[in-house]
This record gives sequence, C-alpha cells and structure tokens, in this order.
Amino acid sequence: MHGLTTVSPSLPAFRASALRLCPLPPAQIEHVARIAKITPTSGSTGFYFRIDNAAPILDDCHVGDSICVNGACLTVTEFGADYFDVNLANETLKRTNLGTPNGSYRSVA
Repeated sequence: MHGLTTVSPSLPAFRASALRLCPLPPAQIEHVARIAKITPTSGSTGFYFRIDNAAPILDDCHVGDSICVNGACLTVTEFGADYFDVNLANETLKRTNLGTPNGSYRSVA
C-alpha cells in the first residue's frame, strides 16, 4: 500500500498513504482510503489527488460533494466505482497535513 509517487523530477515526492475519511462534520472515521495518484495542476497552483479504495463511501457521491479527508473538507471533482478525485490548492497543502503525507495515518475508529 505504501509506495513513492513522483510526478516529475522538479516536483516534491509524496508517499502514498492511508487517508482517514469521515462524514461532515468531522466526528469519527468512516473509512480508510489511499492516495493513488498525484498530478500537478496547470500553472503550479496545487495538485490533483486521486484517492482509491473508497467504494464504501461513494454509493451516493456526486461531483461537487465535500468529503472530509484528514480533517480537511475537499470537493469531489470526479469519481468512479472505487475512487474520487480532488483538487488541492497550494494553500490547502500548507494549512493541512495533506502536503506531507508519510504513510503514518491510521484509523482510530
């Protein structure tokens, strides 16, 4: 489950890690998923994250829904049967622990 994902030699490396997913408002962990892919946005304004192993929370998902990931509310930009995509602006990465995932997140539910 843990692997190193890089998008280019000039961009930072992120370690694929488990993410805590919870309903809004953050109260308890509903599911643990994984960062599957990280892609820079155009203009270096942030990154797109693809989060997989998320099927249990996607049965009523729609584009534009908010999903709480490690305490940060992220907007779904695309989703499939087992994944969803979000766009993280640089400011979000600075103000949350999502800018430096390290594989140490664990469910406490």
